[in-house]
Amino acid sequence: MLGTLARYESEHRSDRVRRALDQVAESGKSHGGPRKYGWHRDGSLDPAEAGIVAELTRRIIGGESCRSLAAELRQRGVPFSSGVPWTAASVKAP
Repeated sequence: MLGTLARYESEHRSDRVRRALDQVAESGKSHGGPRKYGWHRDGSLDPAEAGIVAELTRRIIGGESCRSLAAELRQRGVPFSSGVPWTAASVKAP
């Protein structure tokens, strides 16, 4: 009996969370999580960061490695959105 009740509550909670996330998406708001590089929290474009994203995109397409780009960004003192130093993974992140 307790297992059945727990399963029902789990499914009910899943439905509530899904509906809430759908409402947030329909309103065009962020569902949370870390701020994406190149964007402000309110969803507007950050021109300075967007320029960095465009530069990185061109250079990656040109064959440069994410590791070397991250090292250059750290050397130039370009801050990452979360304040941590750039890594190859952060350069790759969408």
